[in-house]
Amino acid sequence: MGVKFSAEKRRGWAGLYISLADWPDRIRECNRSANRMRDELTFYLCFFSQAYAIRDWLAKQGIIKSHEIDMAIAGNEAMKICRDICNRYKHYTLTNPSIDADWSIQRRIANPFLSDEWEWTVIAHDHNIALWDLMLSCISFWEALVAAFGLEPDFSSIE
Repeated sequence: MGVKFSAEKRRGWAGLYISLADWPDRIRECNRSANRMRDELTFYLCFFSQAYAIRDWLAKQGIIKSHEIDMAIAGNEAMKICRDICNRYKHYTLTNPSIDADWSIQRRIANPFLSDEWEWTVIAHDHNIALWDLMLSCISFWEALVAAFGLEPDFSSIE
């Protein structure tokens, strides 16, 4: 039997929301490491899982009604792709995709004539977007939603 106040529950939705800003730095560091190929995609998948999980935390904690969050997500292409990535990463297949049940993540060479640099991209239906750009769009979505609902993350519970 667990303890009533577990650390992740104490942090609540605000803990997930505030830590979204940490992921770009983590991925930048990973990009510079010798383990880039192994770790970078894992970090992106973890980011998208966390970014979509904020929806559940806000709803379960009674901060925002789930249908209000779902309407906002349904109106945002980045978050619909985020939802599909999160759910397929968790469940292997999608039965109710937002965009495309058969999306794929691939490495794309940024400029094959100038360098051997590459980036991860997601191809979903008629979208082909760099995971970096998708991540930043998801962060912007949550910032705008938090502001629209006048929410104030409680930093004291994060420490």
